Amino acid sequence: MSQERVVLSREEVTRLIVGKVVDGTRYRDGARTRYDVRDDGYVWYDNYTNSFRDLGKWQLKDDGGWCVEWRHPSSTNGCIYFIKEGSETVKMAFGSPTAPASTELKSK
Repeated sequence: MSQERVVLSREEVTRLIVGKVVDGTRYRDGARTRYDVRDDGYVWYDNYTNSFRDLGKWQLKDDGGWCVEWRHPSSTNGCIYFIKEGSETVKMAFGSPTAPASTELKSK
């Protein structure tokens, strides 16, 4: 049975991440990640699995997309959508609200 996907609104995303530190685990490789989302429009990203760190400038779109332009050339610029699929666990989908979930956020 498929689970209904709910894309978080701009307001929900603001409450979830802005001014907060958000930890997650990527599905494809199990990498432990952290986003330190600053109120000033900047975000620090850490990948603890491969010791990679980057700084980006973010903006929040009306459709709830959290879009980041990263400093490091190997990082992928684009929008992240925060979704729920049949549970209270929030996941991240990169590129579009219908993209497969790629990262599960950890509750603090």
